[in-house]
Amino acid sequence: MTHLEKFIALYKEFGIECEVKTHTDGSKTIRMEGDDSGKLTGHFFFYTLVEFDKDGNFVKQGFWE
Repeated sequence: MTHLEKFIALYKEFGIECEVKTHTDGSKTIRMEGDDSGKLTGHFFFYTLVEFDKDGNFVKQGFWE
């Protein structure tokens, strides 16, 4: 199981769906921000971007405004 698959499975356990975006080079990202469920909260307009390589290995995570 890849890091990406583990990440998705963990958040699914919490009742949070992850939308994976695949880029032209095969890398993948998941962008997460506050939602109406109340399970993801934070400052308005802030988000986190989790990056994985083409094989689903974790690369980095950033937190942005």
